[in-house]
Amino acid sequence: MSSFIQNGSTFVRHLALGSVQMCGVGRFPALPPLSTNIEGVPYRLSPITGQKEQCCVSLAAGLPHFSSGIFRCWGRDTFIALRGLMLLTGRDTEARNIILAFAGTLRHGLIPNLLGEGRCARYNCRDAVWWWLQCIQVGGHCNEESKAGVCREGDDEHNTTLTLLAHTVKLLWRMWFNVLAKVDPATGFVSGGNRFNCGTWMDKMGESKEVFISYSQWNQQLQQSFEAAFWVSGIPNDPNEKHPDLVHKKGIYKDSYGASSSWCDYQLRPNFTIAMVVAPELFTAERAWKALDVAENKLLGPLGMKTLDPDDMVYCGVYDNALDNDNYNLAKGFNYHQGPLYFAKKLGQDTYSKTVTLVKNVLSRHYTHLERSPWKGLPELTNENGQYCPFSCETQAWSLATVLEVLYDL
Repeated sequence: MSSFIQNGSTFVRHLALGSVQMCGVGRFPALPPLSTNIEGVPYRLSPITGQKEQCCVSLAAGLPHFSSGIFRCWGRDTFIALRGLMLLTGRDTEARNIILAFAGTLRHGLIPNLLGEGRCARYNCRDAVWWWLQCIQVGGHCNEESKAGVCREGDDEHNTTLTLLAHTVKLLWRMWFNVLAKVDPATGFVSGGNRFNCGTWMDKMGESKEVFISYSQWNQQLQQSFEAAFWVSGIPNDPNEKHPDLVHKKGIYKDSYGASSSWCDYQLRPNFTIAMVVAPELFTAERAWKALDVAENKLLGPLGMKTLDPDDMVYCGVYDNALDNDNYNLAKGFNYHQGPLYFAKKLGQDTYSKTVTLVKNVLSRHYTHLERSPWKGLPELTNENGQYCPFSCETQAWSLATVLEVLYDL
């Protein structure tokens, strides 16, 4: 593996084993075939047909529940985990093959939620494509070797690389789902989904001219609109706040903007911390630090982040997928999705040093869990206060990958 892994601590090596644990080749190919012009694609004789076939490594979302068949390869999970498990460990060829395999399924600007070998793909999410793009951006895979498989049309801002401009028109996908995805021309925000069919990982339902703009114009629009729309100042009569009566936590960033139920926009959730990692330039450092402080106090748990503020009236800290009763917030595991170094540097050496110490203390709990786990992994989720959840994957790709990323960045 990479020198980071070879020369790393025992903790780093344990996490890197996740790239072996989660990545493999089954009896049937999990990925759609790649172009025969691409070098470094592995082949084998099929154990089923005896014919020559590609046998690229695919990345399981988690074990044991997401290990095989249609539920093995999730676009969102794959590309959240790809940097940590594949790029930082030095498995560049496998990472490239996975990126290109999903690229072959790009449809109307969307990457599948469930890959289904490319033949039975489900396109019921709008955020998998952003994670896919993020992996290409951080991995530098859009080069001459892979350009034929990944890039489209050229690199200037009017013939944009990795074209996603289907997002700038109204897009309706139908496949058991009726979900409209679109871009708000006033803000540049991508929105979509409804209260019955979501479009993002946390089952958050949102709603929000056909127009063409360049990526540089779109970027500028997002920069100008983001904090005005997403920052919750708590200041009386804030002109940017549409529903000041719904504010119950100030000094945070909203989880969504323009949700079907307006109060959902004001729920404290940890998703803004992900946006901080991917696009820190959207945030003001002082505001970001205030929001991170609230997240630490309200959402940080023993192993992960609570996915909803415990003060929220619909918070339910125990996930039971087998429960079937008349409680809408709990039945059939409905509450599954309840549960910062960059800005520390900007605020000075003293803040940064304290933050590094805090992060290391938090990570020590993960190390302890990893050593004790019979799966040698980190779980998909826990119940409240870090308690064991029997409906969780015992080891999850993005749990391992994101901790590996933190250690690398440290």
